[in-house]
Amino acid sequence: MRKIIAYQPLPAILIGILLLLDVSIWQTSSQESLGRNLIVLLAVFSMMPWLGRLHQNLSIHQKDKLFLGAVAAGALINLFYQEHNIGSQGILWFLLRFLTAWLTALAFVLALSALRDLILVHRKSSTNRNFALLLIAIALYSFFAEPIAVGNQTIDAAGQLGSGAHRLSLVSKLLSAAMIYLIVVNSFRVQWIKVLNKRQKIVSFSLRAMVMALVVMVLFVTKAESGQELVTLYRYCPTLGNFAWACLVLFFIYLVFSATVLLLYLPTASVYDRKVKEISSLHQLSRIILGVFDLEQLAKIILSRTIDVTGADFGWLLVKRSDSNDFDLIGHSQVPTGLLQHLSINPENDLTDWILSHREALTIDQIGRHRLSSGLDYWGGLSGSLLGIPLLAGDTVIGMLFAFKHDEYGFLPDDKVILTAFANNASIAIENARLVQQSLEREKYEQEIKIAHQAQMKLLPRSMPQLDTLEIDAVCIPANEVGGDYYDFFKISEQELAVVIGDVSGKGAEAAFYMAEAKGILESLSSIYSSPKELLLQANKIFYETFDPKTFFSAIYGVFNVAERTLRFCRAGHCPLIHCPNDRDKILLIEPPGLGLGLDSGDKFAATLTEQSLPLESGDILFFYTDGLVEARNTQHMEFGEQRLCEIVGQNREGSVAEIKAEVLRHIDAFVGNHPRHDDLTMVIIKVR
Repeated sequence: MRKIIAYQPLPAILIGILLLLDVSIWQTSSQESLGRNLIVLLAVFSMMPWLGRLHQNLSIHQKDKLFLGAVAAGALINLFYQEHNIGSQGILWFLLRFLTAWLTALAFVLALSALRDLILVHRKSSTNRNFALLLIAIALYSFFAEPIAVGNQTIDAAGQLGSGAHRLSLVSKLLSAAMIYLIVVNSFRVQWIKVLNKRQKIVSFSLRAMVMALVVMVLFVTKAESGQELVTLYRYCPTLGNFAWACLVLFFIYLVFSATVLLLYLPTASVYDRKVKEISSLHQLSRIILGVFDLEQLAKIILSRTIDVTGADFGWLLVKRSDSNDFDLIGHSQVPTGLLQHLSINPENDLTDWILSHREALTIDQIGRHRLSSGLDYWGGLSGSLLGIPLLAGDTVIGMLFAFKHDEYGFLPDDKVILTAFANNASIAIENARLVQQSLEREKYEQEIKIAHQAQMKLLPRSMPQLDTLEIDAVCIPANEVGGDYYDFFKISEQELAVVIGDVSGKGAEAAFYMAEAKGILESLSSIYSSPKELLLQANKIFYETFDPKTFFSAIYGVFNVAERTLRFCRAGHCPLIHCPNDRDKILLIEPPGLGLGLDSGDKFAATLTEQSLPLESGDILFFYTDGLVEARNTQHMEFGEQRLCEIVGQNREGSVAEIKAEVLRHIDAFVGNHPRHDDLTMVIIKVR
């Protein structure tokens, strides 16, 4: 705060001068003037940008608590300093009335400033305008509206009580209606609630209940009991009284709206927190284990994340020996002594045999009753549920991850999904660790590059999806041993198949590691979001927080609906999609707008990203590629180019996807010749049958 005040002296000096002028005019004139009203209004609104700098670096939850605290402080000041508690003359009368008025104004301006930051979270183009109009409406209401009645009396322009009936003028009614309308419009801006976790939502709702009670007391209870409401402010300055009244109405309505939304979010808050925790743990696991090459340390990391995410009571990890088909226990966490002794001697049983033969996750809801586990005598009377996940390297099981809960039916379907994603990353890390250990006596740099290349190739699909309506082929050729290009397929449902192709900025091992992380993120999100746009919006938030600031990820993500023969897709800063319709000789380059993933925190990315739907017919060809293909250069440093690529695809449109792929590769090899490749080359070709 001291730094801000030191570097921003002008607002503080301006506010001080305005307050001195206000005191001077009030003491020298018994009648209120338009000049004093204007000075008070200028002083009030001059505070807002100055106070806004004091909380600009706070989190959303902290800003919400600051808003609630400022509203409560302003309400308490007025509750403790009602007019009948303040004398009518002397220096004490002057100081108490001055302090009550301006401390209330300071608290309400601070609350307005914090509220502005909350309303502008995930803003739209109209949000700034709507809030600015609200401030203008409050200012006009404060200056021009007639003061409210106090009991059976009115307060005149001089701030004095008078008798008689009180009727609002047409101007006051119009200003009040406009202000209430803008308050309601701005009260719908509660997007900030989405970023709070469950505990923060509960705290925010509880604080709102208490602050709303204070505001109700100021607005309604004190009025009903004593016929007085904000009377100290109105007698000090009607404009300041109008401002405080408008702020209280704004705060009360916004508190009601936000409390209602919080109440609606609370039942699903734990589910949202769980998803965030799962994805966060997956990212942390990916970032950590890809740089760890010690098997025991890897096992500790994998088991700790497994227990943390699933809430398991204990777990263990088996890894296949490199020289045989036997499995060893390489890690365990909180396993009971009797079970641990048996696993150390003979870790293989009916459970491991089933996972080895089926190569898929095994869930047992009741250990004592399941046919695979009920006959095992080393459980030692344990009851509960078990989840076993295979660690796959291609089609080979290289390990198994087990998690146990003492509660029967303790594991949810989501636990299986997230542990499967864990296992994909763990298997890569384990393979990397093994290969590193085997290559310690060789040249370290060359061996690490080869290991990373093997890990990257295992991230790519081992075979193409087999569909009656689509013919698919793909290839990825790194420029070095490893690279940042990536493609994959996800089966969303019986009728929908997702395809993704992407390119991490940079080259070599670092790009390959980021590509591995991107695969885990997209694979995890594909089971949650069916819309390409929604998936990429969520992925961008994760990439922005986890990727190096200089690294980004361009991609095209699309979902084929084989029944409707459509492709819904989004392009995030990637190369155009080549569409070769069967009924026309024309080749189409489809390039909807979109930024690369990880370049922007969210607002600009969401504003530019567009989801497009493409109807398909039999014989249509879709050609996805990375920039390494069109930017391939020959010895004369000429690029291969999009035009040459489109011509090759069009000339071979009658052939199969394998033939098209072979022709493209043949032409690139002939074009490049002996010139070294500077970028990875990846393409995915899909033909509608």
